[in-house]
Amino acid sequence: MRAAALACGALAAPVAAAGSGFEGVWCGARDTVFIDETGLGFNDHVLCDWRTPPGPDAGAWRTTLACRAVHLFDGAPVALAPVVLHIEARLVDAAHLRLRRERDGGMTDFARCG
Repeated sequence: MRAAALACGALAAPVAAAGSGFEGVWCGARDTVFIDETGLGFNDHVLCDWRTPPGPDAGAWRTTLACRAVHLFDGAPVALAPVVLHIEARLVDAAHLRLRRERDGGMTDFARCG
């Protein structure tokens, strides 16, 4: 995921989210979510940078992200125009996450992949 972002020069500076317990790869029924100190990604082509980073050690947070879809065209990554996305997340426990994207409405359950 991040290789495409690097090619597009899209990575943000690290933020306070590192060490919060949210980092990692989360698997849901339809989506996979990647969370690290630079932002959040969905599946294999949507990359988001923190606009309002969550604080450290927060068991729940609401944040604003700048997201864009990145696709390969003739072997080169092409990023579509960014959109603002508001997300709410809550750690149920160390292995389970509940996430709400403003466009989806309800909470979606994820478990750590692997």
